[in-house]
Amino acid sequence: MNELEKIFCNPRLTKNEYTKKYNDGYSNLYIIRKDVFWCRGINPKTKQKINSEAGAPFAAFILINILFNYIVYLSNMDYQNYIKEYFSIVINMKETEILNRLRNALVHKSYQLVWEPDIERKETGKITYFAMTEDLGSPLVEKIDEKKNDETWIVNIDKIHQAVENSITNLFVDLKNKKTLTKAIIERSENHRMYVISKNDFINYSRSKKEKLRK
Repeated sequence: MNELEKIFCNPRLTKNEYTKKYNDGYSNLYIIRKDVFWCRGINPKTKQKINSEAGAPFAAFILINILFNYIVYLSNMDYQNYIKEYFSIVINMKETEILNRLRNALVHKSYQLVWEPDIERKETGKITYFAMTEDLGSPLVEKIDEKKNDETWIVNIDKIHQAVENSITNLFVDLKNKKTLTKAIIERSENHRMYVISKNDFINYSRSKKEKLRK
C-alpha cells in the first residue's frame, strides 16, 4: 500500500514533505496534480487562491487534460467508462461526447479550442467551438450558442478540475478492494518518477540507490 500511497499522494503535501515521507522521486500523478493547482493560482496546501490576478488558466486547462489522460491511462480503462465509474457528478451522453471532442481538439489540433468531425473516421456532428470559464456558478459544460453548422460550448475549469480530482480519490479508495488493478497501476507507473534536483544530487542519489541494491 505504501507504493500506492506514494503514487496517489495528495498534492497538499509540499515537495519537501513528500521526499521526507517517501525518500524517492515524485510520482508523476502527484507532480501533475500539484502543478495544476499552482497554474490555477491556488496554493495546493491551503486550497486558497493566492490573489485575484494569480494563475494561468489556459496552461491549467492543458495540464488538467494531461492529468485526466494520465489517470485514465493508469486505470487501464477507456475514457467513457472511467467517467461512468469514478466521476462523482452525473454527466449525460451528450456532455461526455462534448468533453471527448474537447480532449481530441487539445490532443490532435495543436491545442486549438475547436473540434471538427473527421470524415475519414466517419465522425459526425457540428463543428464545436469551446470557451472557458472559472465562474463557480456555471455548470461543468453548457451550450451557449448554436448555428446551422456549428455550436459553442463553455467549459468550467474549476468544475472539471474538481471532477478529475474527485475521480482520482474515488479510484484510490476503490483500489483497496482490487488487488489486480492495484498491481497493474503500480507496474504502469513504475518508471514515471520526476526528479527535480541538482545534477550532482541526482548522481549521488543514483549511486546510493545502486549500492543498496547490491547489498
